[in-house]
Amino acid sequence: MSEVEKVQDQVDKIYLVQLNMVSSNVKELEAFSATVSKKFSALTYKKGPIRLPTKTLKITTRKTPNGEGSKTWETYEMRVHKRYAVGQIPASAITQFLAFAVPPSVKVSITSKEYVPKN
Repeated sequence: MSEVEKVQDQVDKIYLVQLNMVSSNVKELEAFSATVSKKFSALTYKKGPIRLPTKTLKITTRKTPNGEGSKTWETYEMRVHKRYAVGQIPASAITQFLAFAVPPSVKVSITSKEYVPKN
């Protein structure tokens, strides 16, 4: 296979790209998922951003470290919010679509696989 045929095969490929977004700051996560939604609006197949259930992490601890005094407790809570979006992106446009300015509090993981239509 010559180099021209390899490049032609790579251009014709379509990838199914999934973005997983996780943050404890809801406002920044929603702003970032809106940016992703705007970028994905031009795609033929897109799904998301889909909101996943919020995970609440709780830590209950004693206020007094030595055990003296009244038994008072304090509860700390952190909420972790998740979103994901899926889209079919041509191989030639992957770098253009995935050029995002990610806020520091949002963690993004990208997975992609080659899309093979079921005929």
